Amino acid sequence: MIPESGEIIKSKRDGIRIHGGRQESRDVKGNWIKDKDPRLKKTEGCLRAFDDDLVTFKATTDALQNDNQDEKPGKVYITDDLDKFTDDEK
Repeated sequence: MIPESGEIIKSKRDGIRIHGGRQESRDVKGNWIKDKDPRLKKTEGCLRAFDDDLVTFKATTDALQNDNQDEKPGKVYITDDLDKFTDDEK
């Protein structure tokens, strides 16, 4: 993603990506194995998703572009629109 406005411009961070990974571990032979209870680990600004969800996301967006010649890749907008919780709501 290319920073265009807001906090990302102020931070001067670049190279923000949407990616999976780190829901697996290496076995004693060094092979990757899926974790039984996968958790998304912290990033330094990137958006992390479960690998299986990204497979579905990629297949869906590829199908949209393949099925419609006018469909072009666009922009991802991140909006902080979550309601804030008070101590009474936790």
